[in-house]
Amino acid sequence: MGKAPAFQFYVKDWLSDPELQCVSASSRGMWIDALCYMWEAPERGKLTGTTEELSKLLRATNGNFTQFMDDLKRHKFADVTICNNEITLVNRRMQREEKERNNTRLRVSRYRSNAKCNAKVTPPSSSSSPSAIQKKYIKKRNILSDDEFLTSLKEKFTWVDFEREMAKIDAWFLANPGRQKTRRFIVKWISKVEKPMGIISKPIPHKESDGKPSWIGDAMKEGWKI
Repeated sequence: MGKAPAFQFYVKDWLSDPELQCVSASSRGMWIDALCYMWEAPERGKLTGTTEELSKLLRATNGNFTQFMDDLKRHKFADVTICNNEITLVNRRMQREEKERNNTRLRVSRYRSNAKCNAKVTPPSSSSSPSAIQKKYIKKRNILSDDEFLTSLKEKFTWVDFEREMAKIDAWFLANPGRQKTRRFIVKWISKVEKPMGIISKPIPHKESDGKPSWIGDAMKEGWKI
């Protein structure tokens, strides 16, 4: 993840900070430049360098930089440490917010890593995986061409005059241009075509006096649980 290209500038804090308002105008100008360099620094919120390096970086004369350091030590609008002729400036808010962002990034990374591990070890639910019959049906459905689809319908609806019904369907879609001609629509249309009187349906199983088919009674006598 790349660095954020900008930081929030709290205008009210800048204008109302009493310590900052007590310093010279040149010190305030150097401080806002220092904040920009702190944002781009390898360790965000911290700026380190010798007196000469920081003076050049902040475009300050020797007198202005001396005044800037005096204002920092007196009004403490930043943390200042000097060690081995190197000066370190720290903006407390910027460093604190950067630490919070890093902690949040680390938590998110750990959460995603744990989620991936759990996904690998958790077996798939039997209810979510298709059965062998469903797989066969899905495979068959996906590879059926239009001709094969119509042929399959003709095998199931033998009493339907498909040429006449398909002509009716085409005419209906001409009258309803906003609708789509889908296979589901065709199946619903064909299924509404009534069987002619000459076609005999499958025989209904014989029922005993209690209303159950005879084969159920025979099965129960043999010890079957229905």
